[in-house]
Amino acid sequence: MRFLTFVFSILLPLFSLAQAASSYAVHLQIEVLESPNRLELSWTSDASATSYNIYRKTPSAQTFGAIYATVTGSDTTYIDTDITIGEAYEYAIRKYTNSYTGYGYAMGGIEVKLQTTRGDILLIIETDVQDNLSAEMAELVEDLVLDGWKVTQEEVSRDTTVEYVKDLILDMEDELDNLEMIYLLGHVPVPYSGNLAPDAHSNHVGAWPADAYYAELNGTWTDNSVTNTTAADTRNHNVPSDGKFDQSTLPSPVELMISRVDFANLPVFSEDEIELTRRYLNRVHAYKNGDWTLEKRALIDDNFGGFNGEAFAANGWRNFAPLVGKDQIFAADYRTTLATDEYLFAYGCGGGSFTSASGIGTSAQLATDSLLTGFTMMFGSYFGDWDRPDNFLRSSLAQGRTMSVSWAGRPHWHYHSMGLGHPIGYGTKISQNNSTLYHASYGAQFVHIAQLGDPSLRIEYPRPASSVSVDTVDTFHVLVSWTASQDASVEGYFVYQRTMDSPWFRKNDEPIVGTSFIDSCMIYAGSYEYMVRATRLDADFSGSYYNESLGSTASLTIKTTKTADGVGDFVQDPESDPVTGAFVGSYLSWVTDFRWEVDGNTLTGNNASYETGISNGQLLNYTYELSNVCSAIGETRSLTLSVNHVEEQSFAIFPNPAASESMIQIDADGPIHAIRIYTMDGRQVVHYSNVNGAVGLPQMPSGVYQIQCDLENETKYSTLIVQ
Repeated sequence: MRFLTFVFSILLPLFSLAQAASSYAVHLQIEVLESPNRLELSWTSDASATSYNIYRKTPSAQTFGAIYATVTGSDTTYIDTDITIGEAYEYAIRKYTNSYTGYGYAMGGIEVKLQTTRGDILLIIETDVQDNLSAEMAELVEDLVLDGWKVTQEEVSRDTTVEYVKDLILDMEDELDNLEMIYLLGHVPVPYSGNLAPDAHSNHVGAWPADAYYAELNGTWTDNSVTNTTAADTRNHNVPSDGKFDQSTLPSPVELMISRVDFANLPVFSEDEIELTRRYLNRVHAYKNGDWTLEKRALIDDNFGGFNGEAFAANGWRNFAPLVGKDQIFAADYRTTLATDEYLFAYGCGGGSFTSASGIGTSAQLATDSLLTGFTMMFGSYFGDWDRPDNFLRSSLAQGRTMSVSWAGRPHWHYHSMGLGHPIGYGTKISQNNSTLYHASYGAQFVHIAQLGDPSLRIEYPRPASSVSVDTVDTFHVLVSWTASQDASVEGYFVYQRTMDSPWFRKNDEPIVGTSFIDSCMIYAGSYEYMVRATRLDADFSGSYYNESLGSTASLTIKTTKTADGVGDFVQDPESDPVTGAFVGSYLSWVTDFRWEVDGNTLTGNNASYETGISNGQLLNYTYELSNVCSAIGETRSLTLSVNHVEEQSFAIFPNPAASESMIQIDADGPIHAIRIYTMDGRQVVHYSNVNGAVGLPQMPSGVYQIQCDLENETKYSTLIVQ
């Protein structure tokens, strides 16, 4: 504390001379204007402003590029007319004054739809958590799946190495189709790296916790160069081959979103690690399902001020404006206000220790608190190094309604994407990778930048539908029905489908107003899962987007593939010349309609008579299509007609058509010396000698066959249809 007091005595004059932290932020929000559709950017007036530069890019672009527009220092709005409905845009505003620069960011659009499939999330669970919280873990996995994630779980011991965990992640990245996020749950081994002190304390220089190591997949991490044992806490000592890495900055950008929930070593709480984890998972589950909400406003408790331009609390003013609105951000005391009043977002900063922040509180106080804020940022000395007993940052996450916390000040963080429905992990990733794209201040791309809390969390969730059921409407179609959401603001529903464990596929482009949906032409055998998600058009301070609830599901198994299956044959009259006959459909599984095209004529039916006008030995060309309401097969055929050996039929076959592996009766004018059955291409498939009235058919494919009957003095022919 002696060193801390010294630091603050030196800095006190700077505090009094600096601008308020809010001045270093542009409090930017976006609203939709209609007829025509436009986006209005607006911000809080600053009398010191001389001009504003406005920039725009797509969310995936790596630079804002050239200035998009410039307005005067007295302007507080800008209207963007070049807008495509459904597209998202990211804006940056730079405020210029004679003495300082301010920055603001927002992501906006009109009627933007969320991703259908969010990608793969790797859930790495410490063994003690898995063993003691199996029910909560199952619930967590289900919630992630119902939010569009494909979940893979891996269990690790807290005693394993960080290299083992990293290798596991790399293996999963190779194995999974689209790994996007890592969720560390429990005391998963903590990587340490660097020779740094982001809080600028000489007794805190060395290796800091560095979960970013797990999310950075391509860079080189070494443990052979840093030698520093000056830190007061031996955890921060870093020497070669000690398992702590050398890098103070990321060797390359992180590829994955990452966050951690870890309540180990918090003895200041009466509850143990497992109970604190259970409590956290339960409140996040309830929030995602719309069982509780917080008033959409933000609180800032700034005990640093401008701090010679670093303006730590600008993190709050800048980030909160596009999330709750520039007029819904209030300066107030952190703990006393949040004890009774709801604020969805909060920011608190002050001179710190591992277990406290001046003007905010202590870990011991938090242990008995139940503060009414969901997403918070904090800043102060020491406690950004979160892997310490009774750490203030982790203590803030363990209590009340809080679901996420970050050490936001060195560097500055950027959560504005949450206003358009992105998960908080997206803001973590861009904050970790940021160097010059957004305002960073000190600490850009340092390895210590870390999020605590569920990385999949979104700003808010509609209440879901319930009681989803699926059933076949008829042979080919499936009816999906559900009970409506209890959220009165819900405008409709999206229906998703997947085969088991595959990504979700959205079935409807526009929201369904009712409570049912017919999925047409479900004709392939397999197990299917349907999910219904309530949706509403959220139009607040980042434009508008379709916000979806967690899903509600039901499953269906289709046992038989119902595609049309068959073949079309021309069966000729044995003696006619020119040839007459019939177009006959065979192999008739799931066929309801028959269509024949010949000589410009269209025939229908399973037995369509036709006079060809073609003589023996000539070609007959025809096209057939066998179909049902959902599928069709067919082809074009050429058939050489033949009548040269056929005599008057003097025997009868019944039944005809006959079933494969059945008996047929043969009625002839005399003894039958032999029965031969041929395919239409001349291949013999049956031969019986000395037949006495009946023969058994072997297993034969459905189709049209020629049957030859050898009598005493002559040979007779007929046609046999097998179905």
